[in-house]
Amino acid sequence: MNVYRIADLNIACSTQTAYAAAFLAAYEIAPDASVSLIVSDVKADDEASYLPEASQGVREVAALLRELARQMPSFDRLMLHAATVVCDGVAYAFIAPSGTGKTTHATLWKTALGERVHILNGDKLFVHLRDNEITAYGNPWCGKERLGYNGCAPLGGLVLLTRSERAYAEPLTPAQMLPHLLCATAFPQAQEERERVLALLETLTTSCPLYQLYAPLSTDAVKVMLTAIGGTL
Repeated sequence: MNVYRIADLNIACSTQTAYAAAFLAAYEIAPDASVSLIVSDVKADDEASYLPEASQGVREVAALLRELARQMPSFDRLMLHAATVVCDGVAYAFIAPSGTGKTTHATLWKTALGERVHILNGDKLFVHLRDNEITAYGNPWCGKERLGYNGCAPLGGLVLLTRSERAYAEPLTPAQMLPHLLCATAFPQAQEERERVLALLETLTTSCPLYQLYAPLSTDAVKVMLTAIGGTL
């Protein structure tokens, strides 16, 4: 098995396809590292119903993500479907249904603010909740645009992104954000695992600033959000 460092966990995994090996390569570490989590017996064919036209390699990395998302809550971590930027050293995650423009919005931050901004991940986010700290991590699953890097930053806000012709932002309560987070994370079948995910989501929503951003796909939305989080242009 090869060992990969993802979200501050050493994860042992045997890849079956060259595609999966290349996909994970940037996160590979020394094979003799102590292992926190083992991902074994991942079956790419289990993804066939979800990805009928995909190659075996694509199915394998999808199956790996599904298994990681299932196991990570045991290590106080969650996977979220979100595009995440790091601005002035702090991460902000944008959550919305597919097709809303999360990745496009993330690239607008880069356009508006240049080197102050890095796109941590254009599609998936791993977060670690510990001792009143929430850390956002890049990971290999960064969308078809492959926007992201192997890094981390403190999470400064969760933002529900809503398409609108006018740009404005509002604070959200945990109760308002929770249904959207339930749609944005993997929700396991086993009762004990479900309870763990719910407990982590409760911690996340009560420990992190929450916003709703009504956003046209323009840099005006970046300026509005930056003002809401207390930043400056």
